[in-house]
Amino acid sequence: MVAPMITSSPPKNGISDGKNPAYTNVDNKSAVIKITSGDLGKQQPELQSNDRPYALTLADVFSHEIGHIDAVWYHGAESPGVARDPISNGDSVRMENQTRQLNAEPLRLGHQKRGDVELSGVPF
Repeated sequence: MVAPMITSSPPKNGISDGKNPAYTNVDNKSAVIKITSGDLGKQQPELQSNDRPYALTLADVFSHEIGHIDAVWYHGAESPGVARDPISNGDSVRMENQTRQLNAEPLRLGHQKRGDVELSGVPF
């Protein structure tokens, strides 16, 4: 038996004004990531380690969505971050931060708000 496909909200341009630049459909056997073309938007300063608005890169968005897949396939998450699954949200932020560290970018300090996920000490 195949688990039902779990989805999050579809993208609508960038995250500016509360929109999502990407979403992930994932079940226990497959995943699909959809990323909007064009402007990916800016994340609010409260989520950034430097307290400044941050213009997302494609690498950030892709890494974040891969984190949601990782959470479902390898760490027992039940759904992508839209359902507020702390495992999925945490894995996605930690995965995104790995990419940001490689590019010397500010780290993301939460999924929806600062401090709402574990940032270290938890495998992703």
